[in-house]
Amino acid sequence: MKVGSNKTWFYVLEQDRDRPVAERTVWELKPLSVADNAAALDSESRAGVGSGLMVRVINGLVGWKNLTDSIGAEISFEVTSENVVKMELLDRIVAAPGGWSALIELSGAIRNHLEWTEDERKNSDSPPSSSPETSKTSGATSAALNNNAAAGA
Repeated sequence: MKVGSNKTWFYVLEQDRDRPVAERTVWELKPLSVADNAAALDSESRAGVGSGLMVRVINGLVGWKNLTDSIGAEISFEVTSENVVKMELLDRIVAAPGGWSALIELSGAIRNHLEWTEDERKNSDSPPSSSPETSKTSGATSAALNNNAAAGA
C-alpha cells in the first residue's frame, strides 16, 4: 500500500497558465487532514457546496506568490492564530473578477491532490502543480513552476 504525502505543492490557476511565468500567481497548497476533510464534507452536507469549498481552501491554502490587487500592489499571505489563511484575504479574492472561480478551482486541486496521472508522478519530484481534471501542463512544466515559485518568481 502506498500512502499520500503531506508535502505542500504549487498550483497555477488555468486562467494564469497562458501568462508569462513571472506574472502568474502561484498558490501553495497542502493536503487536508482526515479531520479537515471530514469538516469540509460535513459543512457541504449542512450548508451546501460553497461552505465545504471554503473549509477546504481555508485549511489547504498555505501560501501564495505574486498575488496582486487591482493597482498592482502585492498582497501578503497572512494566517490567523489557528494557522489558517485570514478570511479577509479570501473575501478580497472572492470579490475580485474571477475570484469565486479561482477558489472553486483551488478547492478542487486540494480535494484531488492524490489523483495524479502516471506521467505527473514520473516526471515530477513533487506533487503536480494542478489537479488532473484541469491539468494541461506536463511534469516538466510542473517542475519548472515549482522551481520558479521556490526562487520567488
